[in-house]
Amino acid sequence: MFPREELIQLERRKEILRMRIRLQRAEMAVHAREVLRPLGWIESIQSRWQSLPWGVRMISGSLGFLAQRALLRRLPWRAKALLWVPVAWKLARKAFPLVARSARGAFQVPTQEEAVRIVRLRRSLSGAKSS
Repeated sequence: MFPREELIQLERRKEILRMRIRLQRAEMAVHAREVLRPLGWIESIQSRWQSLPWGVRMISGSLGFLAQRALLRRLPWRAKALLWVPVAWKLARKAFPLVARSARGAFQVPTQEEAVRIVRLRRSLSGAKSS
């Protein structure tokens, strides 16, 4: 039905598109890892906080409230920003499991070396195909 040369060209074009899609997925995974890094820090801070004795955690709440009141009197704009920290913390705690769960199920995140290898391979293939 179709000439053989056209089918071969279509197959090459299809393979190039597949390689581009794989590269874009790998790049998106690398960028997602960078974006999610602060959430990992928050999780590590939270685990360290949970490892403290309960007495220290209980006293630190009162001390934090007193420090917040002292800052509120002296530095109003900074203290007002501190008032939003608990809200941000609660949002991060609720959002992190959702993001971590969706990232785990999507596909495996390539390492930096794999991403560099894929980019080099794509560049060599696109240079060879365009000639």
